[in-house]
Parts: sequence; structure tokens; C-alpha cells
Amino acid sequence: MADIRRKGTVTVEPGSVPKPAELMEVLKSDEKWSSYDLDDGTHLRVRASVVEIWRVIDEYDAEGNPQYVIKAAGAMSVFAPEDLKKGAKRT
Repeated sequence: MADIRRKGTVTVEPGSVPKPAELMEVLKSDEKWSSYDLDDGTHLRVRASVVEIWRVIDEYDAEGNPQYVIKAAGAMSVFAPEDLKKGAKRT
């Protein structure tokens, strides 16, 4: 079977030399929201959506697992109390 994965390079750590990698295909995903209630009454919902997953060629962690680099974008919903919103009258 021919290797059809896209090849490229990725930077594993900021300032490090880019390493050879291959773009992985995501076959299944389950991206859930995380919820946080803050002490000022605000409720936050946060989610990271993966854009790309790259497997670094011939790089492994301490347990022998392949090393991956994930490129993600974050999304956040803010539900603040009315008194914290811009333009609210402070008492």
C-alpha cells in the first residue's frame, strides 16, 4: 500500500529546529466543552478544536510512544452577570 500521508516538518518546542513529520488523518473525534464557574458569578465554556495532528518521524516519548504535535484552535463562551458587563451601573 502506498504511503499517501502528507509529509512536512513541525516544531516540537518553541525555538527548536523543525523535525520531519507526517500529517495524520483523524478518523473519529469527540470534542466536548469544559465548564468553569468563577467566583465573580461568570460561567465559562471552553473547547479546543484540533486543526491538525502531526506524528514526528522517529521521535518517541519515555514510554516508547510516537511523538505527536497538535495544532488546535480554542473557542470560549462567556456568560457574565449583568453587573459585570460593559456599561453596567456599578453600585
